[in-house]
Amino acid sequence: MTPKPCCCISTRTGAVIVGFVDIIFSVLAMVSVVLKFNTLVYIKNIENSTLKEKSVRQLLLDHPGVRDQTEDPEKLFLFLNRLLIFLMVICGISLVTSLFLIHGVIKDRLCGIKAYLVFYTSLLTLSFVSTSFNINQYTGMTGYFYGFQLVMYFLHLYFLYVVYVSYVEVRDKLMRTTVSGKRVGTRV
Repeated sequence: MTPKPCCCISTRTGAVIVGFVDIIFSVLAMVSVVLKFNTLVYIKNIENSTLKEKSVRQLLLDHPGVRDQTEDPEKLFLFLNRLLIFLMVICGISLVTSLFLIHGVIKDRLCGIKAYLVFYTSLLTLSFVSTSFNINQYTGMTGYFYGFQLVMYFLHLYFLYVVYVSYVEVRDKLMRTTVSGKRVGTRV
């Protein structure tokens, strides 16, 4: 018998809640990326040269890793656009895997739950490595953000634990129904 990570609700319900919370975070992150992209477009199209120069200097201050490599505004805009596209792709994949998780838990499909576990384990590992090697200086995430990021690591580790326990329960349920010969309409 595995320990229950969700004190008052079933693990299945906990995994569905994790899926919905991740969907909300993914959508909020996508909105944030779109707003940042719109800010870049606005700064790039400013006609007043002193205001544009001041805005570019502020962007360079916000992203110290980029400042060390280039002072050219065009290279800065190109780098930040690529970074925002990468973040949007990550948010999109996060949204899709969260939908897979919800579908997998509700319909007893291991593939959807496994996709979520693989993606978020990879993302958490990549995020931990980037923080360890101070790669976040390129994104402008410094100072208080590291404390927030530490809280998010532990929250996502808890989410992964809840989803993994749910995965084990669904797998065991499918194994029991397969052994008893009553497997009806479920795929592994």
